[in-house]
Amino acid sequence: EDEERNRDGYLSNAEGTVLALEVEARVTGSQFRYTKHLQKSIDREIAALAPSSFHPDMKTYQWGGLVKRRYEYEAVIKDTVRTAGLTLLLVFAAVYWYFRRFRPVFFMSLAVVIAIVWTFALTYWHIGYLNQQTAFLGSIILGNGINFPIVFLSRYAEEAGRHQDARRAVAVALRGTALPTLVAAAA
Repeated sequence: EDEERNRDGYLSNAEGTVLALEVEARVTGSQFRYTKHLQKSIDREIAALAPSSFHPDMKTYQWGGLVKRRYEYEAVIKDTVRTAGLTLLLVFAAVYWYFRRFRPVFFMSLAVVIAIVWTFALTYWHIGYLNQQTAFLGSIILGNGINFPIVFLSRYAEEAGRHQDARRAVAVALRGTALPTLVAAAA
């Protein structure tokens, strides 16, 4: 419609050095699997046209709302994974530093990581993707999920330090920590 921006019926810049092709898709910006599939299909079509055969300096790329949202989503996921990994490392390093024992830290981390994986799996199954708000569930679960093991292990270490046998120390630790931790978790 704007004659300066259109040459020969194509959307382009005034110099004719940029040509745009608009593809309209009937999907929302949150359908990232479809967007990725669409981008791959378009890449195959572009490759089949062999743009460099028209001019060796010709470059092609895709951009627009769907592509931009997909790249933003992937950046959020990458940052979330890095942040969650660093958070896990720092939390478990602090727990190890405090208790000076590797085995309890390993089992604590195993339990918390399983909880995080289940949460993300259920989120993915129910919603289909993570957004900037749901992506930080891992840190929240880590913060809440590590409380019981730390309190329990502290109570166990206290009882074991009184030279009680391990079974008795576990029983006392469970009795003393299960209900308060359950109430805190429910809150």
